[in-house]
Amino acid sequence: VQPEAEDMTFTVDFGAAGSTTTAVSADKFTVEKVNGVWTASAKLSADDVNALFAKTENSDKYMLNSEDGITLTATYENETWVPQTAKLAVTVCITAKLVAKTGSTTVIEDQLVYGLKTFLTKAEFENSFVSVDGDATIEYSSNGKYLGTGSKVYLVNGNICVAEYTVVIFGDTNGDGIYDSRDAVIANCVAAGVMTVNDEVYMAADCNHDGVIDTADVLILQQAGVLLSDVD
Repeated sequence: VQPEAEDMTFTVDFGAAGSTTTAVSADKFTVEKVNGVWTASAKLSADDVNALFAKTENSDKYMLNSEDGITLTATYENETWVPQTAKLAVTVCITAKLVAKTGSTTVIEDQLVYGLKTFLTKAEFENSFVSVDGDATIEYSSNGKYLGTGSKVYLVNGNICVAEYTVVIFGDTNGDGIYDSRDAVIANCVAAGVMTVNDEVYMAADCNHDGVIDTADVLILQQAGVLLSDVD
């Protein structure tokens, strides 16, 4: 026997923007069997969706990926209507990016930040190497004293991560922010083909910047470890 629809309240989830609820009266539903299960469905117009989205906590920082309306559905289970949560995709609409400080050696490319010095503190990084272009502040993945290869730099607005960057310190293959004999060991393993590393570590190990990790890079690091040379 076909069950009668009833008044129901649905949760509409807008992802990182937040969620809200909406009440739908019984007369708005169409009831039919879908794959053997009684299902009640009701349509929300694009205007209805936008009105709900405007109620979310972070609607000013996101935008909806679609301008279409949605269909809310509930399934009849154990003689009870069970409203299903509707999920909609959103995109961050805050614009912010890291830029190189004027006169610095910083290069920012493909979300990588390089051209930096060793023993680099977060204060030095922000004061001498980068600036934020846009409405965001800088946060970090590590509480360590120095930034090293693989350190993550986040641009954050409120509780929203607007952009993410990865630090590369040339010669620093182990991520401690300096280069020494321990980094040479890692470079040697990569050169010998016995270790696979991610893109930022590979870039850091390529001390002569020729695109290949080989004995030349290992030698530079070995010499740098005993203060006989520097990594450019």
